[in-house]
Amino acid sequence: MYDYYLEADTVGNPDFRQDPTQELWGVPPLRMWAEPKDFKRLLREWIGENDIGGGNLSNARILRKTKDETEWKHYLDISYNGRLWEPGDVLSDRVEYVPNEDNTFTKYQPISRETRNKIVSKLKEQKAPDLSKESITKALRGAVCATGLIRTALRLVKTREINTWDLASG
Repeated sequence: MYDYYLEADTVGNPDFRQDPTQELWGVPPLRMWAEPKDFKRLLREWIGENDIGGGNLSNARILRKTKDETEWKHYLDISYNGRLWEPGDVLSDRVEYVPNEDNTFTKYQPISRETRNKIVSKLKEQKAPDLSKESITKALRGAVCATGLIRTALRLVKTREINTWDLASG
């Protein structure tokens, strides 16, 4: 028996003069039991089979059994591209969940611009060669989550011999 339930609906897209208060005509809602590793594939297949655009996707979410298995609760949101997010209002402040093959999740906390700027400033204070703001920013540009930022910072520490204590304290 599955511990997760994937569901999604459609609405009209006003950009195409469709009624946003109504479901798309002829498109069945997505409702199925699923394992975490299959969420993205199942959503993307449903989107492709039904010609659903980004402005048509509504209420795409994952439900999970409560610990006592008496009810289902909203556990994660799933975006048009199949990425999983902690429920919330502002996407930029939400934690991303990435399913693993064993049906567990890895959580990625987004990095705020303020945090990224602090790290850039800390790295720039170092006396290592080529620590211009541009080179550091370029190196950190791909680090959109805490794990990616840590990996990037560790690579900078290794290649530029930056003091890890200075990087961590601050």
